[in-house]
Amino acid sequence: MGVSWLCSKLKYDTDEPEDGMVDKQQLYELYKKQCDKHSVKSLSITCIAKIVCKLFPDIKFSRIRTGGKSGSNNRKNVFKGISFCGLSHDNIEFITVENLQLQLDESCFLSSRTHESANILMPTNISANGNMLMKEICLNFSNMKWQLNVRGKSIDLSNLGISDKFDRSVSNFKTILRIVKSLDLCVGCDKDEKTPVPNHILCEHVTLSENGQQTTIKKLRSLHCLGVISWFSIKDVCSRCRHNLQSFISNPKENENTVNLDAVCDKDSERFLAVRPL
Repeated sequence: MGVSWLCSKLKYDTDEPEDGMVDKQQLYELYKKQCDKHSVKSLSITCIAKIVCKLFPDIKFSRIRTGGKSGSNNRKNVFKGISFCGLSHDNIEFITVENLQLQLDESCFLSSRTHESANILMPTNISANGNMLMKEICLNFSNMKWQLNVRGKSIDLSNLGISDKFDRSVSNFKTILRIVKSLDLCVGCDKDEKTPVPNHILCEHVTLSENGQQTTIKKLRSLHCLGVISWFSIKDVCSRCRHNLQSFISNPKENENTVNLDAVCDKDSERFLAVRPL
């Protein structure tokens, strides 16, 4: 709920510097009130700041003086480049299965639809074994819910603080698109070439495309991969893969007491296999 609310109440605003500014503390207090209203456990103010920067990557985080004497008590943290937004109930636009195509931007496209549902595909810059990975948004207009699929599996939105409900409004639909676009996919762990991998573990050649350049790396993924990484992860691998594949992850810092038998010479072998005289 928290992430959906944050995204729906904020917008990019760079026309006027004074308008395009949101107080970090004020935003957090509004967020906490919303969580208390729905009996939802709130995140810390640091976590909320990270999520806002993830949803709006072009904004700047600044500390400005509020006037009076110099000192930390007269400064506040603000997000520059965004502002609060709200719509009058008289001006709300709604989406239908028929006009859904008109609300899509260049980052996604409509793949299929029926009289009460629609599927939207959002391409990514990641390919696995030559196949481009897609984020699939499934809208159900009958029960007013949506879900996200990655690699054919449904993502648990509640673990990410995202509501699976939508109200058919254009603004809410745009919120869903922004959230999905902000989520990073799990690409797996780097494979250690020295360690044999069991057949039940997924081994893929992952190609990352960025700034016109492509990089292909051999990766490992758990069968129970979460599909996406959390808002606060600093790596491109989900917690499930990192935990389940710990023994197969490539580790550049080898233990000093560990001997790499593939790299030893004859003198080393003689020293290791030497037998002490009786």
